Amino acid sequence: MGKIKLKNRKALVVYDNKDDFEKNQTFALSLIKELQKKKLNAEVLLLENKDINFEAKINEAELILNRSRKVDFLKTNNQINTFLVNPFNVVFIANDKYETYKWLKQNRFLTVNSSLLSKETIKSFPVIVKKRNSHGGKDVHLVNSADEIKHLNIENATEWIVQPFLSIGTVEYRAYILFGKIIKVIKKISNANQFKANFSQGAEVSLFKLKWFTKRKIKKIAKRLREGYYAIDFFLNRYNRVIVNEIEDAAGARALVQLCPDLNITKIIIRTIISKFKKFLKKKLIS
Repeated sequence: MGKIKLKNRKALVVYDNKDDFEKNQTFALSLIKELQKKKLNAEVLLLENKDINFEAKINEAELILNRSRKVDFLKTNNQINTFLVNPFNVVFIANDKYETYKWLKQNRFLTVNSSLLSKETIKSFPVIVKKRNSHGGKDVHLVNSADEIKHLNIENATEWIVQPFLSIGTVEYRAYILFGKIIKVIKKISNANQFKANFSQGAEVSLFKLKWFTKRKIKKIAKRLREGYYAIDFFLNRYNRVIVNEIEDAAGARALVQLCPDLNITKIIIRTIISKFKKFLKKKLIS
């Protein structure tokens, strides 16, 4: 079998809309640049711009880096003939917090108890109420009474989950995962005015070294999720046991870039993706 050639093969970096792209523009364009270095014909595609060439671009792409947190734009053909990063299962599990909870429980990983929002599911206060598709700390609320829930903009309760408030939640850890391997881990500490430890909302961040048994647990979770680039957000209880909070599909890298300015994260990501992509293409040729 001859060498797999990448020249002029079509690749897409997909974002949902212009605002999302502009927020992550440096990262997105760096991904494009690294793909072009590998001789691929790469471009950014926004899902909100469904022009006459939209379907053709999706169908022609052999490699799609899906940063949109959505899968409904992909066809059956893409599932078979396109190398997707992240794959369907990661996108589906990570972008619905109730599905994340169910998947973690099914696989017997410790996580924060979650249930669909209703009067019956709240036994005591305070609680955390969050939208199932929220990310970046948006639509996440600390609620101290039933009256406070009434003042939230909730139209459909089934789109929201409720969790117990954990005192350890002001310190959160994020493991950046690339095809089952841990790139780096950061520690996030919420500022005095916040109960959530999000970098985009002013959390203090630092690099963190995992103990061997914690690393083993994170790798076990990553192995079950399989391939892709994503992040696992977790807490550590007083026994240093991992309690998974969320799985971040379109994981941002701003905190990592700030802490590791010499780490070319997009180069590492694309180098690994290209290696996997070549294996995918070889497998297609054989079959």
